[in-house]
Amino acid sequence: MATLVTEYFKPAELTELSREIQADAERPADTNYRLQVDYLPEETTQDIDYRVRAGDNGIPSSAKFRAFDAEAHVGSRPGFTEVSGGLQPLGQRELITELDRLRIRKADAEAFRVELAKADRAATLATVVRMERAVAQTLLTGKTTLTNERGITQEADWGRKANRTVAAATQWTNADAADPIADLTAWQELVDREGTWVMSTPTFNLIRRTEAMRKLGSIAATGLASTVTTDFVRQTVSAYGLGTIDLYDAKFINEAGEEERILPVGKVLFVPNAGTGAAGRTVWGVTAEAMDPKYEIEESAWPGIVVGHYQNEHPKQDWVHASAIGFPVLANPDRTLAATVA
Repeated sequence: MATLVTEYFKPAELTELSREIQADAERPADTNYRLQVDYLPEETTQDIDYRVRAGDNGIPSSAKFRAFDAEAHVGSRPGFTEVSGGLQPLGQRELITELDRLRIRKADAEAFRVELAKADRAATLATVVRMERAVAQTLLTGKTTLTNERGITQEADWGRKANRTVAAATQWTNADAADPIADLTAWQELVDREGTWVMSTPTFNLIRRTEAMRKLGSIAATGLASTVTTDFVRQTVSAYGLGTIDLYDAKFINEAGEEERILPVGKVLFVPNAGTGAAGRTVWGVTAEAMDPKYEIEESAWPGIVVGHYQNEHPKQDWVHASAIGFPVLANPDRTLAATVA
């Protein structure tokens, strides 16, 4: 049976370190898991359920003129609904094996603390990655699907309209015939909102190489450059009133031990601008561990990832356990769009 260990780090200390790791915005692009920060911004709840209001598109209703002494019109809020459901547990244990412990047996306690801190970081980022993958799937498909994952199979269908899943008129890999500006224009008209186009750098580079974009960037009467600059593409998209482009290149190591992009090459997301929360939220709730008195975590800090150090006597092993409960919530699904361009 595993025992909670507090000799090297108290759970509250490991949890505080975990929250700092999660909040670090200075990570390299390939480990900057920010869809859950920028586009479905994180929100905490002292609960195991989520409740958000859907249908708030930011456009007001209209009042009415009235006769003197007549009562004012009572406004209504058509389309407002409460979206609610259960949050799901997630997390990871990072093992410090019997052999690992033997290798540092001659070192002092500080060396073991360093190993525990490394394990804390690994377990925390693994948990963040799983949530990020869920957020990406939600934005790409309009659904959040868990299939036979550690005993759970569940699908949350957020009800996004079918026309919010689109494809380029001509794949952007066809540099001679593709017209990304025409595609982006058609898609933005469909959503009829300001927003941001999120794509990987390789997908963005497909735009740069299209003949249509190179013609826009050509100042010579004849002949075209083989590509245009990154700045030119961004400025052109903005000049056409199509919003901004956000390059997103976060990756994770999949079960085959290979690097995998969270947002695949050839996929483009259209989302409300970063920080608005107009599409929805990533909701983190309270785990059983957070409420455990042995963790000594203040109630205000219960929601979110919590971390503890455990030890097993036979075989002699230590591990750091990051535990969380949460779920992405696409409250206003039709504010988003997903396109296949390659």
